[in-house]
Amino acid sequence: MRDLTALDLVAALDAQNQVTRSVGAFFGAYDLLVTPTMGQLPAPHGTLEQDNPDHTARSWLESLFAYGPFTAVFNLSGQPAISLPLAQSATGLPIGVQLVAPYGREDLLFQTAVMLEASTPRPSFVPQRQRPSA
Repeated sequence: MRDLTALDLVAALDAQNQVTRSVGAFFGAYDLLVTPTMGQLPAPHGTLEQDNPDHTARSWLESLFAYGPFTAVFNLSGQPAISLPLAQSATGLPIGVQLVAPYGREDLLFQTAVMLEASTPRPSFVPQRQRPSA
């Protein structure tokens, strides 16, 4: 792992500040943002190989971002977000919808989530069995 300097830390904090301000500006015009939760269907357990000793910090983050590119920006900027399993794939896997609210507006987020869950038919989420690999 390469050594990081104080300047690297300042640059990272500056990037976070820029993202936070941009997201905050978006919510100056909109009450909620709706995105997919994942960039792909849910992965079978073990797909991301979190225990793989060959993973570097970068390769681990890249594998996470490939599956969840829509959540990271709000983890970074601090907006409240929730994922609701509002659909399912042809094979029965849950498909999440992410709702994001302005900073400090958890009340709006939860009120909207409750209304969506109450008005959306509940999928059964019974995935088809996967056959073990040979």
